[in-house]
Amino acid sequence: MEGQFYFVNSSSHSITFSAGFEQYNLEANSTSKPFMITDISDREIPAGSYHPPFSKESAFKIPIEPIGIKFDNSRCITLLDDSGTHNILNIASYSSEKLGERKYKFVYTFTESDYNRAVSCK
Repeated sequence: MEGQFYFVNSSSHSITFSAGFEQYNLEANSTSKPFMITDISDREIPAGSYHPPFSKESAFKIPIEPIGIKFDNSRCITLLDDSGTHNILNIASYSSEKLGERKYKFVYTFTESDYNRAVSCK
C-alpha cells in the first residue's frame, strides 16, 4: 500500500511545523511536496484505515513527539494526540482520493480557522 500525503496552506500566513527531525515550511497559499508512506502489505485497506504521517505506533496513534505548528513565527498550536475535528494527526481531517490499487492521495489543508485558534508562542 502507498499513501501520498500533501499539506496545503490556504491561509494568508506562513506555516512551519516539525515532527521528529523533519521540518516543513509552507508559504501562504502553497502546497508541500508529497510525503510518501509505503507498506509491504499486499492487502487493500480503505482510506480511513490509513494513519497519517508522524504517528509513532499505528496501533496506538501516538505522535512521535508533540507536533508544533507555527504561524508567522508568532502564533502556535501544539498537538499531543489525534483528537479534534481538524487535526493533522487525524486521518479523518484529510481529503482522500484513490489513485489505484492500494494507493491513495491524502491532502490536509491549513485554513484561516487554524490561525485563529492558535495562541501566542511561548
